[in-house]
Parts: sequence; C-alpha cells; structure tokens
Amino acid sequence: MRGAVVSLAAGAHSAPSMFVNLGNGVSSSIQDQIAVSVCSGLFNRNPDGPSAFLVWDSYDLDWVRDVDGVDTDSIVYTSASDFIKICLQGPANGYIRYNVVSQAENVPNLITVAAVLDAVPLEDDDPRIGSAPVVFDALKEFDGFSERDSTEYVYDHYANATTTMAKMNPGYNQTYASRHPVDPPLTGTINARLVDFIVKERLFNFFLVNGCVPGTDDHALFERMVADVSVGGGGWPRPIAVYGYDNSWPVAGDIFEAETDCAAERNLGQIASEGVTNLAYFNRAPPITEALPQNPVPAGKVYDPSVTYISVIMGDGDNVAFVRTSRRQWMLDRVAKCAADPVNGCFPLLWSISPHLLHVAPGWLRWYFNQSYATGSDYFVLPPSGDLYSYPGMMDGENAENFVTNTERDSTLLSTSASVHWEW
Repeated sequence: MRGAVVSLAAGAHSAPSMFVNLGNGVSSSIQDQIAVSVCSGLFNRNPDGPSAFLVWDSYDLDWVRDVDGVDTDSIVYTSASDFIKICLQGPANGYIRYNVVSQAENVPNLITVAAVLDAVPLEDDDPRIGSAPVVFDALKEFDGFSERDSTEYVYDHYANATTTMAKMNPGYNQTYASRHPVDPPLTGTINARLVDFIVKERLFNFFLVNGCVPGTDDHALFERMVADVSVGGGGWPRPIAVYGYDNSWPVAGDIFEAETDCAAERNLGQIASEGVTNLAYFNRAPPITEALPQNPVPAGKVYDPSVTYISVIMGDGDNVAFVRTSRRQWMLDRVAKCAADPVNGCFPLLWSISPHLLHVAPGWLRWYFNQSYATGSDYFVLPPSGDLYSYPGMMDGENAENFVTNTERDSTLLSTSASVHWEW
C-alpha cells in the first residue's frame, strides 16, 4: 500500500441466511423474479432477523464475498419455490392477485402495493399460494386500468405509507426506430432487480411515459404528486429523491433522467439505480456516519497559482448500477496497473461516486476506498451535481437549501471538496 491510510474494516454485518439463484447460470420466470424479490425485501427489513440474498449474476457473488467474506463456492441455495413458501409463512401477510401479462403496465404500481401491504404478487394458478389469504385483488381493483389510473389509485390509497419515489419501466420499447412519440409499444418485461430495495424501503414505485411532458394527463397527475407536501406522513424529502431510472423520453440521451425538469416545482433529483441488485441486503449494514479518509496529498506537492492543473475524472459514478459492475472492474484494473508500474502507470486519478452508497451499500463504498489506498493515487469526488443527479441551479427555497446541506454532508463523509458540475 503506497498511501498512509489504514484499510477500512467492514461494518457490523452478518452473512445472508438464505441464498436464491435467479439468474447466474439458471433461468427464472418474471413471475418468480418479482415474487422472490418482494420476499427478499420483506425478509431484509428486520436487521436482527433472517436475511436473503439473490444471485442474479457473478457480480452478486463478487460483492457478497468481498463485503461479507462469504465462501461463494460453498453456497447452498434455497429454491425460488421454497423461498416463496417460507415467505408466505413468515414476513408476508398474504398475496396480491394479479396477471403479469394482462396487467404489465400496472406492475410497477403493484410493487408499491406489495411494499405497503407486505404482500407477494402471485398469479391464480400458482401452487405455492397454499392457504395464504388475498391481501389485494389487482384483477378486480385494476380492471381496465391504464398505468395512469393505477398510479393515481395507488397514490391516493397508499402514498402516505411510502418514503420517496422510484421509477421502473414496465417494458416499453424505447429504441428510436420503434418508439411511438407518445405511446411506445409495451413489448418487453419489467426489470425486477431493484424490487427488493423498493419493498424494503417502501418506495412509491411507478412509471408514467408522459409524466414529464407538460399538457398531458400523465403530467397533471405527476405535478399533483410532487406538489403534495403532506404525502408520506409528513412529506417526502425535498428535493424528492427518485430511485430507478426515467427513460420515458429517449431524446438527447434520456432528456428527463435528472428528474429536476420533470415538474414546475423543480424539486426532484435522481439516484440512478435501475437494475441494481441486493440493495435490500447491503443496506442492512449501518450507514457510514464518520468521514472516510482519502489518500493524502503526495509529499512535497504544493499548490502553485502560476501553474494550470488538470484533473482526470472517471465519470458516471452517480449511477449505482455502474458502480456495481463496470466501475468495479475498472478499479481492479487500475490497482493492477499501479502495482505493475507505480512510477509511470499510476498518475493521480479521480473517481466520481454516488454519495448514496453511504447508506444503500456502505460495504461497497468501503471497498472502493480500500482499493484507492492500495494505489495511493486515487481519489473520490461527488458526481453531478452533488447529492443527487439533478440540476440544482433550477432549485430555490427549501429545495435549494436542503440540496446544499445534503451535499455538504456528503462532502464531509467522503472527505472531498470537489463535485462534477452538470447544469442546463
């Protein structure tokens, strides 16, 4: 280790009680993915109770090995069917009656219902239902509902029991060649990988294709939702943090991805987390509340105001999905190159990184800091544009004040004084 910083130990956290394989070398139905993920969220709510870990790909095994020391070659898996049965006898209150095909556009809203009612979405012919009661009948309540109808219904009935927002595309084809400008075809399936976290944290999950487009019925509903200061039993945080990802209008990238310009209130920002797995498990660990030390400035280096300095930054670290996958591999490559050529191959490098890892995956964040200590030349900065991926220059009043306060807290805990700037 070239730096003078001691390696960070993991926080108090025990290994998972149950493992379910949903995708690493096996195939699973979307119905099982949804049901198992809901159950994982319910199990992982109790920090002192049994925990669940879902293996979707090799990255899941990498992280549970590196964070919690699990011998991933010796894992004994619980089958999806057995896990659902255990769930219905344990943390779940019953099941939600629905159909994943005929109600595809309503599924994001049903995840919210599952989170609030502690219920597992299952179809009528599912043999695992057993004697479990119907807690919510979506076939009846959502009969003939559009996604706007179900979003309004769930908002009016259950939003006060939720903590903030999440957006989850139910499967609309968003490619330029096949997209209808207002009404894209729903030809895919929902990405259920974030469901466990949505359920654990009781997020208000939904998707409105035109929710950010002024003059539409979707937008009118969205404006009402974000303007309500009482929702969530005293208010969602301001600015409102939106998990998942908004790819509703893939213009100039995804024009509404930062969320801030989705509503006249200018009170939203994104925590890009679509497809991120096992956050319900990893945020069982206590959040980081003491500053993580960064590498010291190299000895003998003094700022010279007559010199122009350039910082090279690895971008897009605000996206938790990238932190989970590509950035992990890039960091491992960086450590290897620094070890191979510490003089010429280890120039100072900055990494933008989501400050929300402080609470959603503190073990991941410690891992990244430990890798930086191995090189002695890597540092971390806040991503665009501070606490949230957002356009804070559009915010004012309470939203702006809170954004500044939250960004200052993040800077303190990450021991950084820099942020990537991204504005209109």
